[in-house]
Amino acid sequence: MHCVAQIGKSVPGGGKSMNNTKNISSSRILLIASVITIILLLVLSVIKISHIKETSSAINDCNLTLQNNKDRLKELEALKDNHSKLENEHKALINKIPASPDKQGLIDQVNQYSIKNEVKLVQVNFDEESEEEAFVEMPLKLKFEGKYISIMKLLEELDYGERLIRMDEIQIFNTDVFSNNVRAEISATGFYDK
Repeated sequence: MHCVAQIGKSVPGGGKSMNNTKNISSSRILLIASVITIILLLVLSVIKISHIKETSSAINDCNLTLQNNKDRLKELEALKDNHSKLENEHKALINKIPASPDKQGLIDQVNQYSIKNEVKLVQVNFDEESEEEAFVEMPLKLKFEGKYISIMKLLEELDYGERLIRMDEIQIFNTDVFSNNVRAEISATGFYDK
């Protein structure tokens, strides 16, 4: 027996099998690489969308802050324009607060307003004083009798008079069924400097 081997000749079907395996391996690698690439692109897209939303939210916050600052600036400009008026009103209020209690002066002023408005001052009582930051409060009770319209004019004069008086409570009662007169009981507060 004689065996002859041929060198250089391929065995039928032997080389194709290896090429097919290489082609399948290359296809699988390409497919896996493509899937990984798609997944990475999706992850990057989600991250970018998240950043875009955060940036958009930050822009909206900045716009809101900007609008609030613009509104505040308008308010400050309006205050600046009214500064001298407010300063004059402050000075006027300060001038309405005397340096001492001067209770008799306050009674005289209230009585003067009563006479001017044809209202009878029935009673004035002072309660215990209390110290505040910049001034002393002097609570008082006032009773008047007169026509309703006259008492309303008197209250306006007390409100805008020479001395600062805060009206805390006002009660108005009929004095008689057949009379045009009413009685007003007022809880008020006068002020003076410390």
